[in-house]
Parts: sequence; C-alpha cells; structure tokens
Amino acid sequence: MISVDNVVDLEHVKNTAGQKMPILGNVAPVDYFIQGTKEEMDAAVKRCLQKAWDSPNGYILASGCDLSGQVKLENIEAFMNAARKYGKWPLDPKNFE
Repeated sequence: MISVDNVVDLEHVKNTAGQKMPILGNVAPVDYFIQGTKEEMDAAVKRCLQKAWDSPNGYILASGCDLSGQVKLENIEAFMNAARKYGKWPLDPKNFE
C-alpha cells in the first residue's frame, strides 16, 4: 500500500497508484488532529472518503503522517465518529450527504 501525506492530492493518487495498490492516509495531522475542531475533522474525513471511496484497490482512512502527543482526544473521537458515519458498509456516495 501507499501512505499518502496530507499535502498530496488524494484523487490524483487514486487515479494513478490506486490501480496498482491500496491507499492509506491523507487527513492532515496538524490541521485537524491537533489544531482543528470536531466540525473541521468531520469535514476532512468526509472529503477524503468522497475522493477515495472507490479506489480500485481500496482506501484506508488515516492521518496523513504520524501523530504526536499533542493530539486532542476529542478530535480522535471526531475522526472515529466521522469514519463510522461516512464510511459505513457498503460504501456508497449517499453516505456523504
């Protein structure tokens, strides 16, 4: 699989590498896990899933880089809640409405 940093366009990766391997990552660790609000995290997760949900070899929602001890616990909870809300199986674009 290929781990995608948050500064890389996820849709571009899906269209190029997604044909060859699964994709992981892309949620900005500083912008959303450390400095963001719960609402911003929700929107970030939604954007990533909207872009990569149909990646031919799969997509794993994760941070775009390592996380530090400065991460807000409420943002981890917001990340998980958004993942459950938008990433429920079976994956469907209707989940993003």
